[in-house]
Amino acid sequence: MYNSVNLCHAATTPRSNQGVFFIFKQQQIMEKKQTFNEIIQSETPVLVDFFAEWCGPCKMMSPILKDFASQMGDRVRVIKIDVDKNPAASQTYRIQGVPTLILFQKGKIVWRQSGVVQKKQLEQIVNQLATQAQ
Repeated sequence: MYNSVNLCHAATTPRSNQGVFFIFKQQQIMEKKQTFNEIIQSETPVLVDFFAEWCGPCKMMSPILKDFASQMGDRVRVIKIDVDKNPAASQTYRIQGVPTLILFQKGKIVWRQSGVVQKKQLEQIVNQLATQAQ
């Protein structure tokens, strides 16, 4: 059950306009569907979790990301992309293992890491990015 974090959908993959993205937000379901490129062009940092349903470490990341998204609120947007359902996204960003987390700001990759990442480390990365922007 998603208490304060609602599950929303945005249509399109980076190339094929097919697939589903899962977006954790504290707000209600998004009114306007956005493309992946529109989402990552945001001033607000966007953390993308490339995952697979069959992946054990990916399942470990889900509660970490929900907690992180809930705590960070509007300071960051968190999106999960299933690599099996969105192979074009996997190819575009050269995803070789899951989970792979990529942090975008204004369309640019500012951080990337594969494997399970703890909430505290994610917080530090986003806070450091905010400090650099000032």
